[in-house]
Amino acid sequence: MGVRPTPRALEMAGHVQTALAQVNAAIAPKEIDITTIDRTIVLDIGGGYDALIMPRLMEEVTKCAPGLRLLVSNTRGADLLNELKYGETELALDFQPSNAEGIRCDLLSRDGAVVVARHSHPALNSGLTKDLYLKLPHAKLVWNRSSTASAVVFELDRLGLKPPVVASLPTFTALGGVVASSNLIATVPAIVARILQSWFRLEQYPLPFRLPPLALYQLWHARLDDNAGHRWLRQTIKNICAGPAEAKPLKWIAR
Repeated sequence: MGVRPTPRALEMAGHVQTALAQVNAAIAPKEIDITTIDRTIVLDIGGGYDALIMPRLMEEVTKCAPGLRLLVSNTRGADLLNELKYGETELALDFQPSNAEGIRCDLLSRDGAVVVARHSHPALNSGLTKDLYLKLPHAKLVWNRSSTASAVVFELDRLGLKPPVVASLPTFTALGGVVASSNLIATVPAIVARILQSWFRLEQYPLPFRLPPLALYQLWHARLDDNAGHRWLRQTIKNICAGPAEAKPLKWIAR
């Protein structure tokens, strides 16, 4: 015959189970009505990905969370992790993951790179070779003054490929406009190229060499794991990056 709990132990076990249930209920994520959220979230979306994400994100915010305000900046670099740590930035997109203490990292997409050039580029009638790629003048994307490498530039540098760069621009829209009105070419993620082609009169060319897929991550501090508005925002951005790139025409851009 084994040891059996006493009536007092059984009574105490019931109280303990009740207390544990109350604690779990108190700390469990609360499902709230997203339409009632009234707050501002600071985002860091560099590398031109604002052109991909923000139009569709604002559609979802307007429809589902009208009280949510988004403040978008572009810092990237050594200060980004500190800004996430101290709450100055609440969600950041970057092409490099982070294993810093307290920082969460979620892969959003992996995409190949392509070359874009203006329609009927005089040097590309016979296609794009590696030698021609390294000879033609380029426009490149920069995140900011203190961090000059975008995902594409980072990979090109890693391979020792250094095409001549004559224009460094902070956004994909600026880059697309420059390429469309000059003989410069640019290397961009394929998903971004599709958007630029819908905005500008550009042609797309495959890279004449192998480049690893370009990753995009979202980063945030662990304290925001269970914040309802933040969770909704992270999932919405993930859905946008997982779906097809649908760009709306920019009527103010002359063709």
